[in-house]
Amino acid sequence: MRIALVEPVKSLMPPLNLMILAAVLEARGYEVTVMSVYDRQHSPGYSIPKIFSESLDRFRPDLIGIGFLSAEREPAQTIVEQLRCSFREAIIVAGGRHPSSFPLEVLGWGADFVVVGEGETALLELVESLNDGRPTVSIEGVARLDQNGVIRHVPRQSESANLDITPSYHLVPYQKYIDARSAVIGRYFRAGWLMTSRGCFSKCIYCRYPRFGGRLRFRSMKAIVDDIRIQLDNYSLECFYIIDDMFAISESRVIEFCQEFKKMQEEYNEKLYFAATARTDKLTPQMVEAMKSAGCIQLSIGVESGSQRVLDFLQTGKRVDSVVPAFTMLKSAGIDTFVNFIVGVPGEDDKDFQETLRLARTIRHDTVGVSFLTPYPGTPLFQLSVARGWLSNAATIVFKHSDGLPKLDIGVSVDVLLERRKTLLRTTWAKTFWTTVSRPEFIGFAAELFVFLLFQPRLLLNLLKSLLVVDIDKFKELAREAAVERAGLSNP
Repeated sequence: MRIALVEPVKSLMPPLNLMILAAVLEARGYEVTVMSVYDRQHSPGYSIPKIFSESLDRFRPDLIGIGFLSAEREPAQTIVEQLRCSFREAIIVAGGRHPSSFPLEVLGWGADFVVVGEGETALLELVESLNDGRPTVSIEGVARLDQNGVIRHVPRQSESANLDITPSYHLVPYQKYIDARSAVIGRYFRAGWLMTSRGCFSKCIYCRYPRFGGRLRFRSMKAIVDDIRIQLDNYSLECFYIIDDMFAISESRVIEFCQEFKKMQEEYNEKLYFAATARTDKLTPQMVEAMKSAGCIQLSIGVESGSQRVLDFLQTGKRVDSVVPAFTMLKSAGIDTFVNFIVGVPGEDDKDFQETLRLARTIRHDTVGVSFLTPYPGTPLFQLSVARGWLSNAATIVFKHSDGLPKLDIGVSVDVLLERRKTLLRTTWAKTFWTTVSRPEFIGFAAELFVFLLFQPRLLLNLLKSLLVVDIDKFKELAREAAVERAGLSNP
């Protein structure tokens, strides 16, 4: 079988999930391609770009797999429906967070099968059965419609994905993603992506990991080292971004990773860095020292709120009193911090927000991201929001990454929520800007970008205007557009 794996909307991050699925299939001898359909933007009613249809037609796929989140539901539906009309003989399989939560909906678009949960084992079993002409009705983790239009699904009893397999980097323009320098927010290194674990032990109500194995599982250290070596041997990069939800969790494992990473520095380049994720309540002085000595330049940390009451509602399992000590350690070690806050939580009042604001001003993080609490389908928060009336338009709501608006009606005006978000963003805006522009890696990146922007006067003027009026969201959007264009990622 010839298999095409499709990403609905291209981003600045390579489609690692599809690349891992591709590696699983390639290991069994299948011919696989990975394709992206839309460049950044999609509007209702768009047709599939002609260049994508032509490329897919030349590949002549027997099976088309498409994976997507709820935020990509709209373009994914367009793609599935149009592929069903254009490639009538091909088998269409959907997977990912949204199809796993709403398999019946996605099957109604024209998909033949939906993989519910993690895809590696279920998709391979489905492909092998189809290839050999064997029945597919009993494959665990695969949903389908029977002859009467009734959904049939055998749930997987446990996930058995091989986390040690290396993604098929050769199936995407991986160097272009690296050259966009977007992996580590606020640090403009040419960075590759690296997974060392999957899953999470937290039970946050806004997350969907229970449908994806849930438990935290680790990749073997040998596989991690092999992955690093493959990337360093084949691509020009100077940093890795570790995409784990939970990297700095186990002290012994973090120390072991840092020891191996230092060996890579000795072999390849002493100026090789990494950035990762952490929880304030799991950081220890030994972990911080090990990461600093191994070239950790940044940790992304979900602080969410300075109110313990809000954290308890979100069921993060975190303590506010762990935040300041952790940031004190990181400041002493010279490790940058990227902090995530959440606003628009039901029950959050002005007192809670002021506690968050005071905490933000105390820890003095280097870069900040502020999002509105979003009840993505499949999460406990979604069900709670429907039950409590916080999401009156649950059946029709469109979840987009970039619209920047609150989704929950919690009795607080949209203007107040927008102002709270803006206030938190401004706690670090000036510091982030001046720190960023003084870094050596940014100076090199800025020089390259300036030369590019000389031939893009409209984009350059809009970037300067957004800086002058301190429109942070607009600046980020335009900077992203410039990075995509400069790296050539908008090209097929």
